[in-house]
Amino acid sequence: NNDEDSYPIFTQYHKSLLKKYLTPSLWSKLSHRQTSFGTTIEDVIRPGLALPLGANPPRRVGVLAGDAECYTVFRELLDPIICEYHGISSYENWEDPELPREGYFDKNSKKAGGGDERRFAGGEQFSGEDADVIKSGGDDESTEDMFDDDEDDIVTPARIISEDEDRNETKPKSNLKRHCTVINNPLLVTKRKADPEGKYILSTRIRLARSLEGIRFPTTMSRSDRRKVQRLIEECTTNFHSPHFSSGTYLPILSMSATENLNLIERHILFDNPNEWTIAAGLGRDWPDGRALYANVTDLAKQTPDFMIWVNEEDHLRIMCLRKGGDIQEVFTTLMNGVRELERELRLRNWQFAYDSRLGYLTSCPTNVGTTMRASVHVKLVNLGRLPNFMKLVESLRLEVRGKYGETDRENTGIFDISNSERLGKSEVHLINIMVDGVSKLIELEKRLEAGEDVDIDEIARN
Repeated sequence: NNDEDSYPIFTQYHKSLLKKYLTPSLWSKLSHRQTSFGTTIEDVIRPGLALPLGANPPRRVGVLAGDAECYTVFRELLDPIICEYHGISSYENWEDPELPREGYFDKNSKKAGGGDERRFAGGEQFSGEDADVIKSGGDDESTEDMFDDDEDDIVTPARIISEDEDRNETKPKSNLKRHCTVINNPLLVTKRKADPEGKYILSTRIRLARSLEGIRFPTTMSRSDRRKVQRLIEECTTNFHSPHFSSGTYLPILSMSATENLNLIERHILFDNPNEWTIAAGLGRDWPDGRALYANVTDLAKQTPDFMIWVNEEDHLRIMCLRKGGDIQEVFTTLMNGVRELERELRLRNWQFAYDSRLGYLTSCPTNVGTTMRASVHVKLVNLGRLPNFMKLVESLRLEVRGKYGETDRENTGIFDISNSERLGKSEVHLINIMVDGVSKLIELEKRLEAGEDVDIDEIARN
């Protein structure tokens, strides 16, 4: 029949979770569906089928969502992929150690100065007036005021769903953890310094991905969609108020010279030009029409920004902060303030980020849903990185490792890109704290090797 004839052929060169979970019976079920934007299962799986022979970068999941509705319409395929990639089996007893438990604060308790103070699980002290720290968003003019009691000012509140809400759900229960976020509360980040001497961490980079609600994602976007997003973000960034972000540059790629474009890419300020796979997947279609860069400096030729927004690359928005050195907490705080600034301007124009109470922030790739956050450091581990089971050790710390030049780098420079491996089911603060603790451990082991000690990383990884 037609379903059997249209089922994709997977070869030995197709290596992805798509191959594992897209069975002929599931294909028959999904092949006749489409979202209200017109996205079909063919659009979703195209990235996993294209260019199987030596494709670069390697396939991990093999799917990209064409719009936010894909996570519902094609849930039977995407849920098991998300569960396996994120290592999720059950959310029933999950609690984020950095978040106060529901009812932890007494709203009627005395305010700060009145002696009624509570402790978080991590030991940090806060008073009753901080009862709303589990929210995300905020619209206070001061970037120093991280907490806001006005519910109307909250774009994307952290969801703590009660059992009553769960029983009223009409959709089948998923075994995915519910997403939590404390995105605007860097005060909850650990004070521990991963590299107090400043000898090992070369740079720190934290990025978030965001999609805009009500518009198709990059694999299926039209030229007019991309131009609409480009104009919207230009208008938003032009109206930034905070001194750290207001004197910035918004630069469409079409307005760049070839020399300028390559220079910004080499300096890691701008994303790469598309390769054959990104074009085949739809991400590079009509390149570079509708793509742009915002950077918080006035002269990109002479200055290096620490806050950037990439427009219409793999997601509508990639928002990031990059600085030399290892002050992870300060980079996180700057990024959060920039996100608040952008959210404020989007809301004034009746736009908001695509968000799902079950999955968190929605993105093109299922590997990023949830916090969408990747916090990474370039760190010198010359001795540790040579040991055979270095990768296994990093994974045991709930981190992932790439070479200095990205996920396809195969050269052992002794400098590694270490980042959080988790995105979903944990808060941003929790992931930052995991990274700080894990990188601290790696630096400690590097110091021991430098001192001539024997280090059994297999034993450390097991424990």
